[in-house]
Amino acid sequence: MTDALSVELRSPGALEADTPEARLLQGPRGEPGAVYVPSVTDGVLSWTNDAGLPNPESVSIAGEKGDKGDKGDKGDKGDTGSGLEILGRYDSAGDLAAAVAAPEIGDNYYVGEAAPYDIYTWTVSGGEAGWVNGGKLQGAPGADGSPGADGEDGGYYSPAVDAAGNLSWTPSREGMAAAAGANIRGPAGADGADGSPGADATINGVNALTISAGENIELEQSGSTLTISASGGGALYVNVSGSGQDMSADRSCAEIYAALQAGRAVFCVWQDMLLPAMTITASAAVFACSGEALTASVTILDTGGGSTVYGSQGAMPASAIGFDPEESGLTADNVQDAIDQLVYLIMSM
Repeated sequence: MTDALSVELRSPGALEADTPEARLLQGPRGEPGAVYVPSVTDGVLSWTNDAGLPNPESVSIAGEKGDKGDKGDKGDKGDTGSGLEILGRYDSAGDLAAAVAAPEIGDNYYVGEAAPYDIYTWTVSGGEAGWVNGGKLQGAPGADGSPGADGEDGGYYSPAVDAAGNLSWTPSREGMAAAAGANIRGPAGADGADGSPGADATINGVNALTISAGENIELEQSGSTLTISASGGGALYVNVSGSGQDMSADRSCAEIYAALQAGRAVFCVWQDMLLPAMTITASAAVFACSGEALTASVTILDTGGGSTVYGSQGAMPASAIGFDPEESGLTADNVQDAIDQLVYLIMSM
């Protein structure tokens, strides 16, 4: 052959050959090719690439479902787990975050003002550590109870025990079956030993069982209540009602005489008139107006079983005024007879 063949070979790698008949030259580097990345989801193989090129069609690579395998041997029992440890309680999540500045993974705290509380746990969520609210700590709801045997709504019986120890039951609605009662009183216990007398009651160290009232002090006993009144120092007003043969007084001669002995002024109130006392003894009290002429008088006599009251208006004769001869030695029972006896005695001297 007389003609020479000249060939240029372009290769990404260097060549060590150099002959008169052939020469190899290295060309420029080409553009990188696309990278296809496979992924499998639910047994389906799909592709993605980083160059925006069309991807191969997805294809299922899952095989047919195999037969159920034999049950494996039972594993060893695991160690007992540790209980949920609660490190404290705070009223709000903000209070928790402010108080616990450096929590550790797995730390648990109650959050809330009243039970049941929310449980907050310091854990990693979304790639970051933080407080996660695990909800309220409470058990699952219990099963519904069966209805009562006597009706759909169950009903109920209210117990009652009387003073004799008899237990009875009252149904909550009509139609419920009666419940049998019973006596639940136990046997009587033995008599207790007699206790020693207690110490006298005192008030600030002073015996409170004996109370002595001085003059112008009134004592009124009602059950266990003793009322002490100092009103006894005031005047005593005897209220007389009625007229003629039908007159009565709200005080007896004994009460009127006791008031006089205690140094109290005594008055009679009759027909809107205030009559001062003229003569008062343990068995007779006479009240009359004073002035130039006597205009009204009231006489109260102790008759043993009660009091007899007389009243008159206008001038009152001396014979109408009662007289107690006990200290005078006279036998007169009115002022007029007393005057007559005194005149007789004087004339006989």
